[in-house]
Amino acid sequence: MWSEDHLKFKGKSYKDVLNAVPTGRMSVGDGTKSATYLATYIVQKEVMDKAFFEGLAKMKPSLLVRSEQIAGRLVSGEDLMAFSGMPTRAYQYNEKGGKLKFMLPEEGVVLLPQAQFIIKDAPHPNAAKLWIDFMLSEEGQHIIVKGEALISGRTGFKSALPEYAPPIENLKIIKADWAAMTPAKLQAWREEWSKIFNP
Repeated sequence: MWSEDHLKFKGKSYKDVLNAVPTGRMSVGDGTKSATYLATYIVQKEVMDKAFFEGLAKMKPSLLVRSEQIAGRLVSGEDLMAFSGMPTRAYQYNEKGGKLKFMLPEEGVVLLPQAQFIIKDAPHPNAAKLWIDFMLSEEGQHIIVKGEALISGRTGFKSALPEYAPPIENLKIIKADWAAMTPAKLQAWREEWSKIFNP
């Protein structure tokens, strides 16, 4: 992600990010402190080799955790690019006058699953079931997409914000084996990420 106020970028590939901005003017989500950014790294490794991430690390990026901070630093010009940008924040900042852009790389995008569940001893389990049914319905998904620019998993869903949250059928998604992400493997990947970005 980047701000058109500060950078003209026309890249289409993850590889186009390398050296697209001067050293120290990029941010990367901190995989040692955020499960989200660690999972994203793990999935991106399916399409990008270790040398790519080492190239990112050589750009001396700021390691950040909060997506709001990542987007805010782009709007202010403190950073020129964020490797960890997300459409939700671009949408929210642009609604306030920002000029954030983001790339959906030709190698594919990472979609992180989000879960809903009902607590075993919930006092009103049937109401909770109705809530989940509503949130997964066409109307519920429309509310989520319109408010958060999140991508709906519903097949045939007509997105209210296609420029930020395109229909899932239009995306090239990097496949992930979420069940394989055991605590032990996550710790090993976290250590690997740390050796690359924070040796």
